[in-house]
Amino acid sequence: MTIKLVAIDVDKTLLNSENQLTKKTIDVLKEAIAKGTKIVITSGRPLSGTKIYYGKLGIADRSDQYAINYNGAMIRTTDGNILDHTALSGQDYLDLYKLAGQLGVKIQAETADYIYTPYLSVPKYTKFEAKLVSADIKYVRMQTIKKNDQITKVMYI
Repeated sequence: MTIKLVAIDVDKTLLNSENQLTKKTIDVLKEAIAKGTKIVITSGRPLSGTKIYYGKLGIADRSDQYAINYNGAMIRTTDGNILDHTALSGQDYLDLYKLAGQLGVKIQAETADYIYTPYLSVPKYTKFEAKLVSADIKYVRMQTIKKNDQITKVMYI
């Protein structure tokens, strides 16, 4: 049986427990690619948190290689062509923010460009996440969110 596709998560799967991509993993995946196997990086991370690995695996900037980000909310080729994007609306984000307040938890939102925080004092986990996935944090007042804005991912933290 020929393996045609390997979908692989990033954290503690593609990367080891120290968040490193090992030479052994690179070699095994490059060997599979050489045999015609598609390697699909799948992750809850945003684009900025996975594309660093495409070059190391030899799948960067290709129209025939794929990536799934934001827990499946975006599917694209590694050269950036978006094949599917299921976004939340700004109204969804506003509703989730209201629920976060009722639950007593913090919230953050992610788009292709930023991690949005509604807090002037950025939560510790938001800072950690931004560093982990190489994303910039942007303070956004909830009053400026429009009902038709597109938010790719929302996290309670």
